[in-house]
Amino acid sequence: MAKEYFAFTGKIPFEGRESKNVMAFHYYEPERVVMRRTAGIPTSSPSTTLS
Repeated sequence: MAKEYFAFTGKIPFEGRESKNVMAFHYYEPERVVMRRTAGIPTSSPSTTLS
């Protein structure tokens, strides 16, 4: 089980590009790879996103 460091924040919402909320996601790019992971559906093998 992963340790929760920021339990007080709750789920961060996606509000779109026009949102003034600094604690919201403004862009959603499911195919973008960050730290070898994507925001899309998780794969069973992490080697599929490695370059």
